[in-house]
Amino acid sequence: MNTAADFPVLAFEDDWRALEPGAFPCDYSARGEYHAVRLPGATGPWYEPIVHHRWSHPRWHVLAGPPRVLAHMAATPGGSLLVAGGAEWDDARVEIEARPLAASGGFGLAFRYRDSRRHYRIEATTHGSLRVVLVHDDARVPLARCGLHWPCGTSRRLWIEARGERFAAGVDGERLLEWGDRALALGGVALWASAPCRFGQVRVTSSAAALERACERALHTREERRRESANHPRAVRVRSLATEEFGAGRHLRFADLDGDGRPEILVPQHAPLVDGHNYPMVTALTALDLDGRVLWQTGRPAGAHERDDVCADLPVQVGDLDGDGCAEVVIASDYELRVLDGRTGEVRRTAPTPRTPRVSAPRLALGRLRHYVAEAVVPRLAARLPFVSAGPAPWFPWPEDITWRTTGDALFLCGPHTNGDAGILFKNRYSHVWAFDRDLRPLWDHEHNTGHYFAAADVEGDGHDEILSGYTLLGADGRVRWSRGDLTDHADAVAIYTPDRAPGQRRIALAAGDEGLLWLDAAGKTLARSRPGHVQRLGIGRFRDDLPGPQCMAATWWGGRGIVTMFDADGVPHLRLESPGFGLLVQPVRWTKDACDLALLSADMRHGGLMDGFGRRVVELPDDGHPEWCSAALDLFGAGRDTLVCWNPGRIDLYVPEDARGIENARRAPGWAQSHASNYGVEVRDARAGAARGGA
Repeated sequence: MNTAADFPVLAFEDDWRALEPGAFPCDYSARGEYHAVRLPGATGPWYEPIVHHRWSHPRWHVLAGPPRVLAHMAATPGGSLLVAGGAEWDDARVEIEARPLAASGGFGLAFRYRDSRRHYRIEATTHGSLRVVLVHDDARVPLARCGLHWPCGTSRRLWIEARGERFAAGVDGERLLEWGDRALALGGVALWASAPCRFGQVRVTSSAAALERACERALHTREERRRESANHPRAVRVRSLATEEFGAGRHLRFADLDGDGRPEILVPQHAPLVDGHNYPMVTALTALDLDGRVLWQTGRPAGAHERDDVCADLPVQVGDLDGDGCAEVVIASDYELRVLDGRTGEVRRTAPTPRTPRVSAPRLALGRLRHYVAEAVVPRLAARLPFVSAGPAPWFPWPEDITWRTTGDALFLCGPHTNGDAGILFKNRYSHVWAFDRDLRPLWDHEHNTGHYFAAADVEGDGHDEILSGYTLLGADGRVRWSRGDLTDHADAVAIYTPDRAPGQRRIALAAGDEGLLWLDAAGKTLARSRPGHVQRLGIGRFRDDLPGPQCMAATWWGGRGIVTMFDADGVPHLRLESPGFGLLVQPVRWTKDACDLALLSADMRHGGLMDGFGRRVVELPDDGHPEWCSAALDLFGAGRDTLVCWNPGRIDLYVPEDARGIENARRAPGWAQSHASNYGVEVRDARAGAARGGA
């Protein structure tokens, strides 16, 4: 087996002096689900791939010293990672100086790192053990273990060596473990800790041959990406609209509001209620044309201080609600449902929002007990006992609104294929759906695990749309067709599509959070399942023409964020990578005329742009100062080619493919509207079968 002398070439080294003392830049909120968060401060080559909504303060800090060290500052069940991005090695030696500061928990290194849920990890503890595990999604496969005496407050060097399928590890100059495994052939490195610990210099050394292989792989990747980029038109900015006086965050809506065949932009503003993110109320609307002219406004739009980003939906939709060929705006605001004339913003009709559902005291007490056991007790047991498996807490209809009427979370406009009188669906955050007719008369309501948004399509083949709400399929009459009560985490995104191999059948894809990614048949039975992490976002498109289509692309958030996976129509995986970027949308984009769809990652110039089905970022947005905070792609001008929209509260920029410049002057059929816009909607692109209604 190898010795340190077998790895004489320095491949990577960091002693933290390039980073400013203080907290390592982080954002553990839900903003990064669909906002391209730009972290304040320098991070060097490092990024943090783990986020958790219960983390209230940074996990990692740089201490000034001397010597300067990196400190993990918190007790973190499951651990936190800090990844050195950008390089992958096969044969290498990794070593780190570590000083544990707690009598419980662990610390160590991740190596041959592919993503936060797929790597080898060596873990040391101060209570007498050193072990190596293969992390593969939810599994922790033990590979080697031995006793170890490492007193708290003592600095020692932890190291690991890898060559091919053989490995060795030890502390200081002592070799303690040897083993073999072939699961991962190459990857990066990361630091790991689940308890307070300080890390000194980290070094990666390799042989000259192994380093040359790493350089050749990196060069090949860059050249391949450069060649593929040359086959895709550049993004050209055709509009830049100032919105400083009335701008907003993620919730823009696009529609032909005035009936002239050209799209306008509806800019809704909000005020946070109850908490800062989850229960916003619409306070103002601004209708803006693509020349920057304001057509109308309602409410009192705020200026520069309107910067509150929402980590929820906003109940605003635009569509031809009454079938007269003109768009209406439907909103929930101040405990009212309102229908506005799209041309003028005048209110046509109103109705009160539903009364807030109440939960009985005994039922609430039982729900709290079950939630505490699942969220607090089981994870701690799972961290200590290998036979205990942690999972999501059981679903419960927690009380949401403290007011007598429902604030509202999202609206869905039923299409012409919906049987019966249902015209509008209205939901609270997680547990209740109400249906109204087009005159805002209430029809029915239902309590279930709603997830974040809806999808609608003819699932049963009777010529009428059914409504998918979370894990429940409803008819337009509100009757349950089927429900998957065994899935307890809420659905972050849902989609209905038609696979090429079964053109007469519908398939359902569920981004089910910690439950993973599921494919169901029309009867709600599971066809396939994958657990790459907390699956947050979905995109259904034709990203590859050599695979059964359409393909499904997904991105994760809570836990291990930024893991992007792509599956064919049968649920077979064909791509997996981890991006350091935030706000990964994986939305299909029709960028070229005849080629496959691309996936919109974000407007971030460093990690965003458009990615192909092989994981190559083939279209980057120019370094022209464009807004990065929010982005979307849609066929804004009806030309069969998508427009990229990038915005923040102060500005909206539009980009089109370079070879399609001029489409921004086209007109389309009057009354067009993006009628199912949502922060959690799924765009379904299927040129052969048509799109299921419900995409963003």
